[in-house]
Amino acid sequence: MKNKILIVDDDIFSVMLIKAYLNHFGFGGELFTAFDAETAIAVAEKEKPGMIIMDVMLTSGMNGITAAEIIKGVHKDASIVFVTGCSDLETISRAVSTDPLAYLIKPVDINGLLSVYRGYFTIADEQEAIMVNTGRLPLLIEGLR
Repeated sequence: MKNKILIVDDDIFSVMLIKAYLNHFGFGGELFTAFDAETAIAVAEKEKPGMIIMDVMLTSGMNGITAAEIIKGVHKDASIVFVTGCSDLETISRAVSTDPLAYLIKPVDINGLLSVYRGYFTIADEQEAIMVNTGRLPLLIEGLR
């Protein structure tokens, strides 16, 4: 899960730029792309990516925020990063209601995306350590008896 990222944008050049940034950062996992919300939902349900980089304004019938709400409904652990040209308060407020990891304004700044990328992996590593240690807890308790 941690090593899977889904990029959702209806602009092929934005997708290519984000892919190039992720490769530059050294991401060695699986990258998936979707150019509309419906495909993004299907890919997220099947592949369960740890991070989803999502544009808000998609040319299909559904926007990225609605898609994020649906995805979070079935894949609660997904970290959503909105990358969009929308900077109005109403859109930002609606996006924030999905509990995203970040909300970045286009054009995407490589340093901003790098900070989010590093933060995501720090959080994912800590969650993984907690799960491992939680799994050991019953064994430790049993050993004390």
